[in-house]
Amino acid sequence: MERNSTINRRAPYHGSLCEIDDCFRRAKSRLMCGTHYERWRKHGDTNVILAGGAPRQNIEIIHTSNGCHEWQGAATRGGYARRTINNKGVQLSRLILEQKLGHKLAPGMKALHTCDNPHCINPEHLWEGTQRDNMQDCSRKGRFPIRSGSRANSSKLKEDIVLHIRELLSTGWLLREIAKEFSISISNVSMIKRRETWVHI
Repeated sequence: MERNSTINRRAPYHGSLCEIDDCFRRAKSRLMCGTHYERWRKHGDTNVILAGGAPRQNIEIIHTSNGCHEWQGAATRGGYARRTINNKGVQLSRLILEQKLGHKLAPGMKALHTCDNPHCINPEHLWEGTQRDNMQDCSRKGRFPIRSGSRANSSKLKEDIVLHIRELLSTGWLLREIAKEFSISISNVSMIKRRETWVHI
Protein backbone atom coordinates (compact mmCIF):
# COMPACT_ATOMS: atom_id res chain seq x y z
CA MET A 1 0.00 0.00 0.00
CA GLU A 2 1.39 3.39 -0.95
CA ARG A 3 1.91 5.80 1.90
CA ASN A 4 0.00 9.04 1.85
CA SER A 5 2.59 11.56 0.67
CA THR A 6 0.58 14.53 1.94
CA ILE A 7 1.28 13.77 5.61
CA ASN A 8 2.98 16.80 7.13
CA ARG A 9 6.43 15.81 8.36
CA ARG A 10 6.92 18.76 10.71
CA ALA A 11 7.32 18.01 14.39
CA PRO A 12 4.27 19.09 16.40
CA TYR A 13 4.49 22.22 18.47
CA HIS A 14 3.67 21.93 22.17
CA GLY A 15 -0.01 21.39 22.84
CA SER A 16 -1.05 20.75 19.23
CA LEU A 17 -3.81 18.30 18.37
CA CYS A 18 -3.84 15.45 15.90
CA GLU A 19 -4.43 16.75 12.37
CA ILE A 20 -6.84 13.92 11.52
CA ASP A 21 -10.44 15.17 11.32
CA ASP A 22 -12.53 14.75 14.49
CA CYS A 23 -9.55 13.48 16.51
CA PHE A 24 -8.82 15.51 19.63
CA ARG A 25 -5.86 13.56 20.97
CA ARG A 26 -2.60 15.41 21.42
CA ALA A 27 -0.20 15.15 18.50
CA LYS A 28 2.96 13.13 19.15
CA SER A 29 4.62 12.65 15.78
CA ARG A 30 4.17 14.32 12.38
CA LEU A 31 1.13 16.20 13.69
CA MET A 32 -0.69 12.96 14.48
CA CYS A 33 -1.62 11.21 17.71
CA GLY A 34 0.10 7.93 18.51
CA THR A 35 -2.79 5.81 17.20
CA HIS A 36 -3.11 7.54 13.82
CA TYR A 37 0.66 7.76 13.41
CA GLU A 38 1.06 4.00 13.96
CA ARG A 39 -1.69 3.27 11.45
CA TRP A 40 0.01 5.50 8.88
CA ARG A 41 3.51 4.17 9.65
CA LYS A 42 2.52 0.51 9.39
CA HIS A 43 -0.18 0.63 6.74
CA GLY A 44 0.09 3.99 4.98
CA ASP A 45 -3.49 4.77 5.93
CA THR A 46 -4.68 6.51 9.11
CA ASN A 47 -8.10 4.83 8.85
CA VAL A 48 -6.81 1.26 9.14
CA ILE A 49 -7.81 -0.49 12.37
CA LEU A 50 -4.77 -2.24 13.84
CA ALA A 51 -6.78 -4.77 15.85
CA GLY A 52 -9.50 -7.12 14.58
CA GLY A 53 -13.17 -6.26 14.52
CA ALA A 54 -15.32 -3.76 12.69
CA PRO A 55 -13.84 -0.33 11.88
CA ARG A 56 -14.45 2.27 14.54
CA GLN A 57 -16.89 5.03 13.74
CA ASN A 58 -15.76 8.62 14.23
CA ILE A 59 -17.86 10.41 16.82
CA GLU A 60 -20.31 12.64 15.04
CA ILE A 61 -20.23 16.41 15.44
CA ILE A 62 -23.48 18.13 14.48
CA HIS A 63 -23.25 21.60 12.94
CA THR A 64 -26.29 23.61 13.99
CA SER A 65 -27.88 26.64 12.32
CA ASN A 66 -26.48 29.02 14.98
CA GLY A 67 -22.90 27.89 14.31
CA CYS A 68 -22.49 25.42 17.18
CA HIS A 69 -20.42 22.29 16.66
CA GLU A 70 -22.25 19.90 18.98
CA TRP A 71 -20.18 17.01 20.30
CA GLN A 72 -22.12 13.74 20.35
CA GLY A 73 -19.62 11.75 22.38
CA ALA A 74 -18.99 11.49 26.11
CA ALA A 75 -19.82 14.43 28.33
CA THR A 76 -19.43 15.58 31.92
CA ARG A 77 -22.41 15.65 34.27
CA GLY A 78 -22.92 19.25 33.25
CA GLY A 79 -23.11 18.26 29.58
CA TYR A 80 -19.66 19.54 28.57
CA ALA A 81 -17.85 17.63 25.83
CA ARG A 82 -15.32 15.20 27.27
CA ARG A 83 -12.81 12.78 25.83
CA THR A 84 -10.11 10.50 27.20
CA ILE A 85 -6.68 11.54 25.97
CA ASN A 86 -3.55 9.71 27.12
CA ASN A 87 -5.68 7.84 29.70
CA LYS A 88 -6.91 11.09 31.24
CA GLY A 89 -10.37 12.64 30.99
CA VAL A 90 -10.16 16.03 29.27
CA GLN A 91 -12.84 18.69 28.82
CA LEU A 92 -12.69 19.38 25.10
CA SER A 93 -13.86 22.99 25.23
CA ARG A 94 -10.89 23.85 27.46
CA LEU A 95 -8.43 21.92 25.29
CA ILE A 96 -9.74 23.50 22.07
CA LEU A 97 -9.66 27.01 23.56
CA GLU A 98 -6.05 26.47 24.62
CA GLN A 99 -5.31 25.39 21.05
CA LYS A 100 -7.00 28.52 19.72
CA LEU A 101 -5.15 30.86 22.11
CA GLY A 102 -1.81 29.09 21.74
CA HIS A 103 -1.25 28.71 25.48
CA LYS A 104 -2.61 26.82 28.47
CA LEU A 105 -5.32 28.44 30.56
CA ALA A 106 -4.05 29.75 33.86
CA PRO A 107 -5.36 28.23 37.11
CA GLY A 108 -8.81 29.62 37.83
CA MET A 109 -9.50 30.44 34.18
CA LYS A 110 -12.22 28.55 32.34
CA ALA A 111 -13.41 27.93 28.78
CA LEU A 112 -16.70 29.83 28.56
CA HIS A 113 -19.31 29.70 25.80
CA THR A 114 -20.82 32.68 23.98
CA CYS A 115 -23.55 30.30 22.78
CA ASP A 116 -24.35 28.91 26.26
CA ASN A 117 -24.30 25.43 24.74
CA PRO A 118 -22.13 23.06 26.80
CA HIS A 119 -22.05 20.49 23.95
CA CYS A 120 -20.48 23.06 21.58
CA ILE A 121 -16.77 22.82 20.73
CA ASN A 122 -16.66 25.50 18.03
CA PRO A 123 -13.49 27.53 18.82
CA GLU A 124 -15.27 30.71 17.71
CA HIS A 125 -17.85 30.21 20.47
CA LEU A 126 -15.26 29.83 23.23
CA TRP A 127 -13.67 32.55 25.34
CA GLU A 128 -11.41 32.70 28.37
CA GLY A 129 -12.82 33.88 31.67
CA THR A 130 -13.22 33.29 35.38
CA GLN A 131 -16.16 31.79 37.24
CA ARG A 132 -17.16 35.36 38.13
CA ASP A 133 -17.16 36.26 34.43
CA ASN A 134 -19.35 33.23 33.79
CA MET A 135 -21.87 34.17 36.48
CA GLN A 136 -22.03 37.79 35.30
CA ASP A 137 -22.51 36.62 31.72
CA CYS A 138 -25.39 34.38 32.84
CA SER A 139 -26.98 37.26 34.72
CA ARG A 140 -26.69 39.65 31.73
CA LYS A 141 -28.37 37.11 29.50
CA GLY A 142 -31.12 36.50 32.04
CA ARG A 143 -30.41 32.78 32.25
CA PHE A 144 -30.95 32.88 36.00
CA PRO A 145 -30.92 35.54 38.71
CA ILE A 146 -27.80 35.42 40.83
CA ARG A 147 -28.56 34.96 44.50
CA SER A 148 -25.06 35.27 45.80
CA GLY A 149 -23.50 34.84 49.18
CA SER A 150 -25.71 34.58 52.25
CA ARG A 151 -28.84 35.24 50.13
CA ALA A 152 -28.47 31.83 48.50
CA ASN A 153 -30.84 29.28 49.99
CA SER A 154 -28.08 26.70 50.44
CA SER A 155 -25.62 29.06 52.12
CA LYS A 156 -24.28 28.00 55.53
CA LEU A 157 -21.90 30.97 55.75
CA LYS A 158 -22.06 34.75 55.92
CA GLU A 159 -19.91 37.29 54.13
CA ASP A 160 -17.91 38.22 57.23
CA ILE A 161 -17.09 34.55 57.91
CA VAL A 162 -15.93 34.02 54.32
CA LEU A 163 -13.64 37.05 54.60
CA HIS A 164 -12.27 35.59 57.84
CA ILE A 165 -11.70 32.24 56.10
CA ARG A 166 -9.69 34.00 53.39
CA GLU A 167 -7.59 35.69 56.07
CA LEU A 168 -6.90 32.30 57.67
CA LEU A 169 -5.92 30.85 54.30
CA SER A 170 -3.50 33.71 53.72
CA THR A 171 -1.81 33.00 57.07
CA GLY A 172 -1.21 29.35 56.24
CA TRP A 173 -4.18 27.50 57.73
CA LEU A 174 -4.80 24.15 56.03
CA LEU A 175 -8.04 23.47 54.18
CA ARG A 176 -8.97 20.63 56.54
CA GLU A 177 -8.37 22.80 59.60
CA ILE A 178 -10.70 25.51 58.32
CA ALA A 179 -13.29 22.95 57.23
CA LYS A 180 -13.32 21.49 60.76
CA GLU A 181 -13.40 24.92 62.40
CA PHE A 182 -16.48 26.07 60.49
CA SER A 183 -18.16 22.66 59.99
CA ILE A 184 -18.02 22.84 56.22
CA SER A 185 -16.50 20.54 53.60
CA ILE A 186 -12.91 20.76 52.43
CA SER A 187 -14.16 21.25 48.85
CA ASN A 188 -16.19 24.25 50.05
CA VAL A 189 -13.08 25.82 51.55
CA SER A 190 -11.13 25.03 48.37
CA MET A 191 -13.73 26.81 46.21
CA ILE A 192 -13.61 29.85 48.50
CA LYS A 193 -9.83 29.86 48.19
CA ARG A 194 -9.98 29.69 44.38
CA ARG A 195 -12.79 32.28 44.35
CA GLU A 196 -15.13 29.94 42.55
CA THR A 197 -17.76 30.78 45.17
CA TRP A 198 -18.44 34.02 47.05
CA VAL A 199 -17.03 35.87 44.04
CA HIS A 200 -18.96 39.04 44.90
CA ILE A 201 -16.73 39.82 47.91
